[in-house]
Amino acid sequence: MKLIEDWEKNNIMIKLTNLLNESSPGFENRQTGDALPTLDSVRAAYQAKQGITEAGVDKKVQKIADGVVGAVKLDLEHIKSSIKEDGIEEAKDYCRYAIDRLKQLQVVLKRIK
Repeated sequence: MKLIEDWEKNNIMIKLTNLLNESSPGFENRQTGDALPTLDSVRAAYQAKQGITEAGVDKKVQKIADGVVGAVKLDLEHIKSSIKEDGIEEAKDYCRYAIDRLKQLQVVLKRIK
C-alpha cells in the first residue's frame, strides 16, 4: 500500500526486476525473459554437479529391492511352514517382519522419486 501511495505522490516508477530476488536453485544465471526452471531441470543440474547418474541410482535401488524381496520370500516360506506346524504366533511374527521390510522399502523408494 505504501508503494502505491509513493508512486501516486511522486510518480516513482519501479521496475519489476528490482522487486524480484531470484536466488533459489535454478535461478542463479537466469535472465529476464528466460524460461523458468522446472523440477526436472533443477534435479538434473544437481545430480550432474554431484556426479550422480540415473544408472547409478537405479543400480542402488535395484540392489536394495532385491535384498528386501529375498528377505520377504524367506518370511513367506517361514509363514507357510509355521502354519503347517500349528505355530500361528510364529506365523504372525513373520507376517510382521515381511510387512516391516516392505514398509522400509516403500520409504526408500519415496525418497528417490
